Amino acid sequence: MRIKSVKILHCADLHIGDHEGIRTFETIISLCNDEKPAILLIAGDFFDRINVSANIFGTVISLISQLPDTVVAIAPGNHDPFSADSVYNIREWPENVIIFRDKLSSVILEDIGVRLWGCGFTSYYADELWQTESSENIESGDGYIEICVMHGDLAPQVSSSPYNLIPQEILKDFGFDYVALGHVHKRTPVMKAGRTFYSYSGCPYARGFDEPGDLGVYIGEVGKSSCELRFVKTNSRRYITEEIVIDSFGSNLSVSERIIDLIRDKYPSSYAVDRFKIIVKGELPDGNMPDPFSVTDHLSKVLSDPRVEVKTIVRPDYEKLAGEGSLKGLFLGKMKARVESAGSEEERELALRALEYGLKAFEGEVKIDEDNVCLDR
Repeated sequence: MRIKSVKILHCADLHIGDHEGIRTFETIISLCNDEKPAILLIAGDFFDRINVSANIFGTVISLISQLPDTVVAIAPGNHDPFSADSVYNIREWPENVIIFRDKLSSVILEDIGVRLWGCGFTSYYADELWQTESSENIESGDGYIEICVMHGDLAPQVSSSPYNLIPQEILKDFGFDYVALGHVHKRTPVMKAGRTFYSYSGCPYARGFDEPGDLGVYIGEVGKSSCELRFVKTNSRRYITEEIVIDSFGSNLSVSERIIDLIRDKYPSSYAVDRFKIIVKGELPDGNMPDPFSVTDHLSKVLSDPRVEVKTIVRPDYEKLAGEGSLKGLFLGKMKARVESAGSEEERELALRALEYGLKAFEGEVKIDEDNVCLDR
């Protein structure tokens, strides 16, 4: 009698290469110790590069050794391909670790009723790793739960890619019960194509402001045509971008204090740990604007490694300038009309920015570089 379902943990894109990656893997191992999944699926880019230091590899193996009863299945990705000199090829791995390489292949895990499929990059680029020797449907009718782990881009979200482009119909036609995907750092919901459930778990910790929010792994039960997974957060630090709008500028200190008040009110329990990028926007009545370096210096006393971008716009004194019967006055009138007729805030901001540069150009404060880009003097 086959087992009705099996517990899995699906993670991907740890890019282990420093302390943050190791710390996140420690969190995942701790979660495995608590949840007792039968299979830990690592869908590529486990390491950030082919060459891994002895210290980092030793720590990874020590952590995996805490899971003697869990099958650890790794599908090498484009950052850590299974090449001749990779850590997957030249180092010894525990017996409970399965490392896939090249085209799609399978291993039967009889004790838990699973046929485990996978493929792996053998260089930094790969094409159609999902191909097998047989074009027939993978579902054989023998009752095994069909689970697959692989790394790559999924069509039609991506039309072409050198990173193992996976046609969505393949997921549908092959008849997997669940496909654990890696490569895309943004987590997707658990989706379905035909009878096959699939998802990207996303990266389990952030390395920059392009990876915002709560990040983590999927864990739960997979059975024949059934899938009950839940998301579990693993990142201890978030990368957060916040905008603040000002309509006057007194001092860099006052702007900094306003930012700190905003962050403390909105993130009272995590502001000291999270990383923040602050975008200062608004229309100011004169040319004075906050100095990003000074504001950053003030924020650094409270926040961890803050980033500051100042995108304020000069608010023109239309009454003062409108009376000029000159080319400058004509330009101002036309740009004022464009600002007032803007159909969106983005269009309005763009028109104001063009007006600002135009007025500076009349005063000789802007020049055009060889690439036709405006440069403030």
